[in-house]
Amino acid sequence: MKKFLSILTVLLFVFAFSANLTKAAAPAVELATGGALVSSTGCLGTLSYTTLTGPSLIEAAAGDITTGTIVLTAPAGFTFNTTSTVTAVVTGLATKLTLSSYTATPTASTITFTVATASITKPSTVTFTNVQVQPTTCTVATSGNLTFSGGSGATGSAGSLTVTPGALAKFTVANMTDPVVAGVADESVNVTAQDINGNTITGYTGTVHFSSNDAQAVLPDNHAFEGGDSGTHVFAITLKTVGEKSITVSDVATPAITGSQTAVTVTVAAKNKLAFTSVTPGNSYTYSNLVVQPTVAEEDAFGNITADTDEITIKAYTDSGCTAAATADLTGTLAVNAVAGTATFSAIKYNTVYPAGIYIKASGGGLTTACSSIYKVYANSSQIITTSSSTVATTTTTTPTTTVTTTPAVTTTTAPAFQGKMPVASKAISAMTLTEKNSYIMELQTFLIQLLTQLLTLMKK
Repeated sequence: MKKFLSILTVLLFVFAFSANLTKAAAPAVELATGGALVSSTGCLGTLSYTTLTGPSLIEAAAGDITTGTIVLTAPAGFTFNTTSTVTAVVTGLATKLTLSSYTATPTASTITFTVATASITKPSTVTFTNVQVQPTTCTVATSGNLTFSGGSGATGSAGSLTVTPGALAKFTVANMTDPVVAGVADESVNVTAQDINGNTITGYTGTVHFSSNDAQAVLPDNHAFEGGDSGTHVFAITLKTVGEKSITVSDVATPAITGSQTAVTVTVAAKNKLAFTSVTPGNSYTYSNLVVQPTVAEEDAFGNITADTDEITIKAYTDSGCTAAATADLTGTLAVNAVAGTATFSAIKYNTVYPAGIYIKASGGGLTTACSSIYKVYANSSQIITTSSSTVATTTTTTPTTTVTTTPAVTTTTAPAFQGKMPVASKAISAMTLTEKNSYIMELQTFLIQLLTQLLTLMKK
């Protein structure tokens, strides 16, 4: 009897051990791929999703996946595409496991399948296709794991998800000093490549081009980003023109992708030079105010008008560089104080005929002097002949022919020195422009008036 009980005990132990060996094991999981590149471009509220490959459940032995549910759950910060259809593909022999349905419509957080029958003699594999995910926020700080659960025995991670930047959509340009003094370089201007949601594209290796509405700006050459830049780079930029200025960066390959820092206030630098701001002088006449009166500005080195109030003096010269001896024929108030950086002259005359042209030099304030454009001075016919008697000589001028009519009552005559040289046209009249014709006629008129004046003077003698 004791021997029989011993044998029975051994048999029961062997049976229990065998039963434990044949108990179903959890299936292995082949992780979904593609989840490491979930684009932030497809964040919550858009129609863009990232489609994963897998995941799969792989039985080591028949029956590892038991009857019950298989639930795939999205991690926090992610959602499934609830309008898509996920398909489960089962592979194995004729005795493979079966599902109640081989398609499922996801909820925002789960995808559920039901195992109707377990595999019997050989293991099966269940692969899930068209699993689509998107992040619930648009930033790249989100990551997490898909997980399996349910009554079928499937458990554990089904693959990781990480939000990555989307395609290049814009640049940010920042940190330019505001306001900034004209001509002062700022070496801290930061340019960053970003996707549509403002995430830095750390892998950007494109080339950028700089532009500005400041025509004098000193900008960087085209710059090719490198891997070490991690999507951002610091540049040096100098703005020189007073006003509200902007800096714009564009992608060379896709110029429509841009970014700007706008409304940077550029202020005037220290006074440096003088400059004539009046328009091109044109022709003037003796004994009359210059047709265009001089206006002189105190400027910084970049042509911006300062607010200084220095006294500015002007003199006349016969050479274009204003380096020869000054003439004494410029009259009027030749020294005025600038107001808010601008000296405005009035009633300035030049009383000697000089059709070859004079130039006006401005100086003052210890600044670099300025030399004007040319002023051509012609005879003023109405004031060539004057008299001290009660009867005044009259002169009538008709262009291009000049007629001088005088009365015997002339007693004294003041006239410019006779130049003695008739102007010669540089080309045929028919080939001249209207401006050239007018200029030639005026020079010829001046010569004729001087000639007639000289004749009248001789006749008096």
